[in-house]
Amino acid sequence: MKLSKITTAVGSYLLFQFGFCSSVIADDCKQLMEKQDFKNAEEICSQSCDDGGGYSCYALGKILAEFGETSQDYQEAATYLTKACKLNSADGCSELGSFYVDGLGVQQDEQQAKTLFDKACELSSADGCHKLGNVYLIVLQNFDKAKSLYEKACSLKYGESCSNLGYMYFNGFGIEKNISRANELYQKACDLNSSRGCYNLGFSYYYEEPRNFEQAKINFEKACTADNADGCLNLGYIYINGHGVAQNYEQARNYITKACELNSGKACADLGSIYSESVGVKQDLQQAINYYQKGCELDSSDGCMYTAVLYLQGQGVKQDYNQAKKFFEKSCDLKNGLSCSNLGFLYFEGLGVEQDHKFANELFLKACNLNSGDGCSNLGNSFLNGSGVKQDYTQAGFYYDKACSLDYGQACGNLGYMYWKGLGTPKDLGKAKMNYEKSCDTLNNSFGCYLLGGFYLLQTDNSASADFAKKYFEKACKLGHQEGCEELEKINVQE
Repeated sequence: MKLSKITTAVGSYLLFQFGFCSSVIADDCKQLMEKQDFKNAEEICSQSCDDGGGYSCYALGKILAEFGETSQDYQEAATYLTKACKLNSADGCSELGSFYVDGLGVQQDEQQAKTLFDKACELSSADGCHKLGNVYLIVLQNFDKAKSLYEKACSLKYGESCSNLGYMYFNGFGIEKNISRANELYQKACDLNSSRGCYNLGFSYYYEEPRNFEQAKINFEKACTADNADGCLNLGYIYINGHGVAQNYEQARNYITKACELNSGKACADLGSIYSESVGVKQDLQQAINYYQKGCELDSSDGCMYTAVLYLQGQGVKQDYNQAKKFFEKSCDLKNGLSCSNLGFLYFEGLGVEQDHKFANELFLKACNLNSGDGCSNLGNSFLNGSGVKQDYTQAGFYYDKACSLDYGQACGNLGYMYWKGLGTPKDLGKAKMNYEKSCDTLNNSFGCYLLGGFYLLQTDNSASADFAKKYFEKACKLGHQEGCEELEKINVQE
């Protein structure tokens, strides 16, 4: 895309004759940009840029960046922005810095971007100060410097910086945590039309004690109206849960749908679950997988995982282990521990892939390191049984213990069994019982209930033990444990 050059030598002469000066043309350029009249702005700004107008060169760069379609357009935009920055256009420096961050029309260079943001900030560009603050917060993790830059940008009425500064107070990043101060800054950001500020304020009211669902709803609505996907999504949660409003699944679905349309991968995955689990709608697995896949395309690890599960189980789609593997892989790459464990399961069982216990264990370990109780438990099973690794009861106990601490009920039961039998650890009936109880009473795991029933069955000192054995076998049976049902039947026959 080439900028049209309408200002000919004759045109320049006429402009001079009629007494127009470059500053007037520059003002016209700015006014046209504010009106978003880009066609006419292109013509006027070209003249002003040629005459050394920094803002006008910035405007030309912005127009090219906005409507450019090729790398050459971005290169030309970068040329105008470079000229603008050299002419001390704060906006030009800030925008050029973003080009260097993203590698648009220039070679990606974060250090050069930082230098340009620094210059823009010195020229009192709130946008430049904000972007430089992001560099110090996210990349350099220099919280003091980030705070100082956000404060400057916020004082220049840049809402996003007020919001980020509030976020630092909310989480205690480099400063003492102060929810009240955070909310003040979020409110200022929201008043400055920062949809992120409105969302953050709603989030604070919704999740922080004392919770204020009414204020949360008001601010989520402001954010959603400004097309903030997180605001729409959380507004949906308010209606699903009936927090401060009458529970309304249709209204919830409408807000979550809008969030998905605004490219929130999490919202699309949640919509998939609404249709999969019949939340206020008739179950529709085809709709579910469509939304799960859209969520996955938007890098929602849950969207990828649930898509994989449907392919693995053949629900709503033809069972396809290769497709399941593909989606588990992407989800695992997005650091979803459960998906890494499920991918390991495919390799462990040889489903759609060549069976490989060693590689499966590597995936279980990755899952465990991502705090997946399922992954830790599966790795414990491998060490217990010597599958793909040398049998090692101590290692098995270690991974069962970690899985149990992550509230994975099956692992608590297995850990209790190891204490009961003294496998890799001194025999300890007290610890065995404690882990069985956590598995059954706290986490409602059928295997843990079965083991706890067996524990009491072997205590022959009093009738109370027999009653407890029956109680836990009955619970195991209700939770679907077949052997628990069989033991319960034996007790009933004896009675």
